[in-house]
Amino acid sequence: MFARLSLTALLFTASFISSTALGSDTVYAGGGTLPQIVDGGGTKTTITLINLDDVPAPYTLYFYDDNGNPLAMSTTAGAPASILSGTLDSRGSVTIKTNGGGATTLQGWALLVTENTIAGTAVFGIPINGSYAEASSNLDTGANTKFGLPFDGTTSVTGVAIANSWLPTPLVIGLTVYDLHGNQLLTDTIVLPGNGHTSFLLAARYPQLATQQGFAVFSGSYDMNVLGLRATGNTFTSLTPVVASGW
Repeated sequence: MFARLSLTALLFTASFISSTALGSDTVYAGGGTLPQIVDGGGTKTTITLINLDDVPAPYTLYFYDDNGNPLAMSTTAGAPASILSGTLDSRGSVTIKTNGGGATTLQGWALLVTENTIAGTAVFGIPINGSYAEASSNLDTGANTKFGLPFDGTTSVTGVAIANSWLPTPLVIGLTVYDLHGNQLLTDTIVLPGNGHTSFLLAARYPQLATQQGFAVFSGSYDMNVLGLRATGNTFTSLTPVVASGW
């Protein structure tokens, strides 16, 4: 709990320092979120952490499942565990890989807590039509309540991953989807438990979007982390959401 509150305090302070979006290309001290982690069922994840400071950087990495429970992951760091701790050398880095074993696919998200400035990425792969495709997300050290995600159901399948990483309390997310002309296609409400997570394909959850193009806006009751996903018949990639603070 102390670690969570420490990260919360740092992000809360950052949100008042600037009213603009915290860019994903800027790394802020105090840790951050990897909004999508998968392992098993042919999937696996590679996490890389980089110390941007000139001093050693202690860190703790927490894994959570969709329901906000600790998620034990078997990795190159050792036996299955939901919490991994270590110290990066000055300007040093570490790579942590899940083993990809098990018939069941585990998914969730990861929270990094540190007092230092650590950058990071998660590369996650899935089997697709007989091959293996990978996508990636940066360690998100910013804090925002609104994200927009473009989608094109006519040429690809668009998905989204959302992590409730701000406080260990329920997160209420309002979703509004617009077509190319700004007409409202649908609205919905998504509720994530404390430390919870979800990922889904837009057209699978909302079949009326299967042949549509447009823009989906996610508005949280407090800060959250969002990652877009895009797949075609034989490709898979990630999409960086637009920070929709003006909506």
